[in-house]
Amino acid sequence: MLDPTVLVDGWRLEITGMVNQPRTWDYAGVQGLPVETRAVTFECIANGPSGHLMSAALWRGVSLAAVIGATAGRASLPSPAAAGEGPGVGAAQQRKLPAPTNVYP
Repeated sequence: MLDPTVLVDGWRLEITGMVNQPRTWDYAGVQGLPVETRAVTFECIANGPSGHLMSAALWRGVSLAAVIGATAGRASLPSPAAAGEGPGVGAAQQRKLPAPTNVYP
């Protein structure tokens, strides 16, 4: 697996919408935001209900909460599925999924 190459000269992150202060960052600006490290579990989108396509890793980066917080916006954003809108797995379907048996392949 190869890490992607980011062309930083034209890269921008723009946050607008339900925020008090819309904001745009360049790559260096995002790198200046607080960084955190979390132990997380990843699951392949093609994984079936009893699938084994899961793994765990340490994720390091800028959290979405930090980005939204920097715009004086909402730090907690509901997913469309949790709100009953659009595609996705809602809470009722999530409760029906079996617990993963092979988290560390």
